[in-house]
Amino acid sequence: MKVYCIYDRVAEEAGGLVTCPTDGVAVRMFKASMGKSPYSPNDYQLYCLGEFNPTDMVLFGVKPRLVPLSYAGEMEETVDPVKE
Repeated sequence: MKVYCIYDRVAEEAGGLVTCPTDGVAVRMFKASMGKSPYSPNDYQLYCLGEFNPTDMVLFGVKPRLVPLSYAGEMEETVDPVKE
């Protein structure tokens, strides 16, 4: 599992640590949480802080890495492959 946090550019601080298996899942969770926020999504950034092994409870830190909110694995739209 990877460890992520949301950085608030207005408050100039980070918080809200979460674990997700991939950047894609973290981006999806970030976008879903921003849909409920009264603030601009541009006020926030998503960072990966490292990895966490839940079996032996070891946290491997890395230099914080900005996660792009659009990535190559993201699909633009869902298409139904079944044609009537």
